[in-house]
Amino acid sequence: MHIINEISKKNIVDLVYLKKNSKKNIKIKNLRNITSFKTNFFFKLINIFITLISFKPIQIGYFFSKDMKIFINKKINEYDTVICHLIRTSQYIDKSFNGKKILEMTDIISLNYHKTYIYLSKINFIKYFYLIESYLLKLYEKKEVKKFDYVVLNSNNDVKEANNINYKKKIKIIDLAILKKKKIYKFTNNNNKVLFIGNIKYLPNKLACFSFVFKTLKKLNFFYRNIKFIIVGNISMLDKFILSFNSNVEIFENKKVSKKLYKNIICCICNVEIYTGRQTKILNYLSLGIPSVAFIKFKNKNIDKSLLYYKNDDELVKKIISLKENKKLSERLVKNGFLSIKKFYNPQKVYRKYSRLL
Repeated sequence: MHIINEISKKNIVDLVYLKKNSKKNIKIKNLRNITSFKTNFFFKLINIFITLISFKPIQIGYFFSKDMKIFINKKINEYDTVICHLIRTSQYIDKSFNGKKILEMTDIISLNYHKTYIYLSKINFIKYFYLIESYLLKLYEKKEVKKFDYVVLNSNNDVKEANNINYKKKIKIIDLAILKKKKIYKFTNNNNKVLFIGNIKYLPNKLACFSFVFKTLKKLNFFYRNIKFIIVGNISMLDKFILSFNSNVEIFENKKVSKKLYKNIICCICNVEIYTGRQTKILNYLSLGIPSVAFIKFKNKNIDKSLLYYKNDDELVKKIISLKENKKLSERLVKNGFLSIKKFYNPQKVYRKYSRLL
């Protein structure tokens, strides 16, 4: 959204998107036109079936709208540049478009799905869904990127880890844009909350929360019985029911978050072990001015001095306790986090990189 805002200040920009329901609409200043489309569950099933027999990824069918495709085909030649956000939107752009074409992939989803497949147990039938989808996505990515002039990723990590990328020359690394928010953290000896923010319907986030509740939190409560785990994000009723059995777990939907939630926060955590690209939640934590702990694989020179890293679960427990007990350490991380966001993830600086592509 920050990128759209910045681009629209010096360019005439229209936004076309697929929404979940008829009630929620995107509102952004400076845009000339915003057009949305929606599909019902029945048509999603039909589209998924068609994509599968066409040997394409399931998500291509799930996020397809015939009306949206027709609308874009009619309008597209009015524009100099088209930016597609995520690989699943590339299906709406044809090779025949003569303007500049930019694919904002964010990360390589096929790589993410393959890592999920490796991580899951052999007895988990979802494991094999991820295997098939990762394979189909890999083929689809190779085919679709040929249409584009540039492919934007948020991190060099994807490029380093992915094998057989046949579009390296097109890749542009442009980091995420994050606004620094008002500081909400205050160190006290009574701080007793560990915070996780994310979409818990997204499998890597779900697994991270379950791991913390059933493994890490028990170890923490051995040292401090009153430490609570706070989860903020969309979550299924079943997962909410299971996790809430632990009296030290509190779950909030995004809409129900208030400033009171952040009172007595020890730290935020990013204990996600299935990942690609950059973890947005880490940058969001830093922008809130809350001390944070992240898995060592997320180590990044831009924010090294703003985070504590851990290698295993016992180390995660130690890092959280150190932030509960050490005021100087906690406040130093908050200060460094704000400086990192301002220096590396400022929307204006990110936009300048985009402006070179337009």
